[in-house]
Amino acid sequence: MPDLSCDALNCAHNKNRRCSINSIIVGGRYAKNSVGTCCKNFPEQTTPETLTSRELTDLSIDCQAKNCRYNSDCNCYANSVSIGGRDACECRETECSTFRKK
Repeated sequence: MPDLSCDALNCAHNKNRRCSINSIIVGGRYAKNSVGTCCKNFPEQTTPETLTSRELTDLSIDCQAKNCRYNSDCNCYANSVSIGGRDACECRETECSTFRKK
C-alpha cells in the first residue's frame, strides 16, 4: 500500500495530512507535469464534523495521468504519493505532486 500524504488542508478526507479514504482518482489524462493533474475525490470541508477518522488498511490509486511514469494500466505504482493544494477550494486546485513525466 502506498503512503499517501495530502497537503490539501481543506479536503474533507484530510486527516492529519493523510487521506482517510481507501481509493482515490488522480485526474489529468494528458498532463505533462503535476500542475496538469488533480485529486478528483476532493470535496471541500465545510465543517469540522465532516472529517473522517477511519484507519486505512488498503489504498488504491486510480491514475488517469497516462503520461506519468508511475501509471501502469491506470493504477499508480509509486511507493509514496503526495497530493498538493494547500489552499484548494475545489478539485482543479489540487495536484499529484508525485507526477513524473515518462
